[in-house]
Amino acid sequence: MALNWTAASPTTGVFRYAVYASTDGGVTYNYFSTVALGTNTLSATGLLPSTTYDWRVHSLSEGALSASPASGTQATNAAATYTWSAAGG
Repeated sequence: MALNWTAASPTTGVFRYAVYASTDGGVTYNYFSTVALGTNTLSATGLLPSTTYDWRVHSLSEGALSASPASGTQATNAAATYTWSAAGG
């Protein structure tokens, strides 16, 4: 899943972004990753199939998270199903 956000402005004192994800409708957010300043995208991998993720991206400066994160919601696809059949003789 690709996440994209608008860069923090101003960037004074900001040195990276902290990305948090929720799978319970935004009740609880857990740390997912950090991204360097100047990079406004993240390829989120290892996600559960058929799951809706709520995302928050905070700018991070001197150990403090921004009070107003970028946020969004996106669902993953269902797991692939494969059917195998064998023919023998």
